[in-house]
Formats: sequence, structure tokens, C-alpha cells
Amino acid sequence: MKRLTFPKSSILIRWILMFGFLTNTWANSVVWSCSRSEPKQTIFEGIRVFRIEKLSVKDDSTISITLMDLYAAYAGEIIQVGKSTLAVCSLPPSDPVQISAMAMLGYSAEDLIQASKRPKSPLILIPSIHQMHKCLNENHPAVGFFQNTVETEHVGPCF
Repeated sequence: MKRLTFPKSSILIRWILMFGFLTNTWANSVVWSCSRSEPKQTIFEGIRVFRIEKLSVKDDSTISITLMDLYAAYAGEIIQVGKSTLAVCSLPPSDPVQISAMAMLGYSAEDLIQASKRPKSPLILIPSIHQMHKCLNENHPAVGFFQNTVETEHVGPCF
């Protein structure tokens, strides 16, 4: 029986190509992030300002959405989160990070353009990834993405 042997250089090239592919995939991945509710107020804070509405308890955790909600939201569908509508923070369709995020969901830039044209579309187009935190914070409940994990008082990973 004859064994096939490969030159060591060919194995090395394969490892380099595989590492490059994995690094590129990792670099282009996004972290889906959701807005958080306002921090809970203590009863004493409410009493200090003498307002009844300040006594209500608020949840300070990240909003809960499912993957199906995420798919539907980026397709332009209206998603109810309690009494509010989920806002979808999105970069321009031609932005490379947006294209990568849409590809993760199985959508194209054209799909995003069509979704933004739907009546009452939940999509909020922002000019750059640097505006994502502001968009998520100002449009609660909202979903968006970053190129790395961002966890603050107002934003956290969805999943």
C-alpha cells in the first residue's frame, strides 16, 4: 500500500489559510446588543422628591428578545416589547460592518433597503458605528450591534 505524503510546506500553507479564515471571520463578527431599562430607584429617592411615579419599580436588566425577534426586526417587522415597539439601530446598507451583520442573519444589503421602505419600519439609520450606543440608549427598547462586547448601564449583549 502506497501512502500519500504532502510536503511540509503544503501543510503549513493550509494552516495559515485556515488561521486567516478564522481570524477574518472573528474580526467581522458582531455582538448583538440591546438597550437596558433605567436602573431601579430606591423608595427613598422617590420619597425625597415627593412624586408617586418615582415609587414605581423598574427593571434594570437588558431587554429580552429571541433570535426570531432579531430576524424579524431586521426584516422591518414591528416587534412589541411590552407596551413599546422595538427600535432597530442600523448602519447604512453599504457599510461593511452592516453587511457583515446582515449576512449573519442571512440578509443582504438589498434586504435592509427594502425593510427600511416598509411603512412604520422600526429601522433607525445611523451614520457610523460610533453612534450605536447613543441610538440604543435614546430609543429604548432597542437592538443593534457592536464589533466587540459593550456592557454599560444603558447597553448590554442581547444573548
